[in-house]
Amino acid sequence: MVRKFVGAMVSGLVMAATAQGQTVQGTLLRPDSTPAVGVIVVALRAATDSVLARTITNGSGRYVMTVAPGEVRLRALRIGHRPFVIAEFALTASGRREGRAVLPDDPIVLTAVTTEASSSCRQTGAAGVNIATVFEEARKALLATTLKSGDGDPLARLSIYEQARSVG
Repeated sequence: MVRKFVGAMVSGLVMAATAQGQTVQGTLLRPDSTPAVGVIVVALRAATDSVLARTITNGSGRYVMTVAPGEVRLRALRIGHRPFVIAEFALTASGRREGRAVLPDDPIVLTAVTTEASSSCRQTGAAGVNIATVFEEARKALLATTLKSGDGDPLARLSIYEQARSVG
């Protein structure tokens, strides 16, 4: 009886550990091979686009997150750029995923939008798309303020240079 209980308990712990999720990590780079810092990385369930996890890249362009097993789509969100699908893959219960990707330089270009304070927003067509794009960019900016890298708090370095020159 005790052996069955211990066996069931160990089995339950193993299943609980794998049900929690697996590690997905990687490095994002810009086209010039410099680290892509401050990029929001979102893990989505591929079939439904439901959010499984999200994080933000650190100063080295690295991200780490825990994701439940299944079909996963990783998407990169950058303020001022179009969303980019980093990868799509099947994550097994014992799986671990390491990736490296170069983000394309695909900025969002907006046309001028004119609004009036006394009228309600009745934008349709291209103008409506532009307004929706502005709101999406604002959403990304707000989301970036709530996330932090899995490696800890972000670090910043401020360097001040002074130079004195004599004339003549």
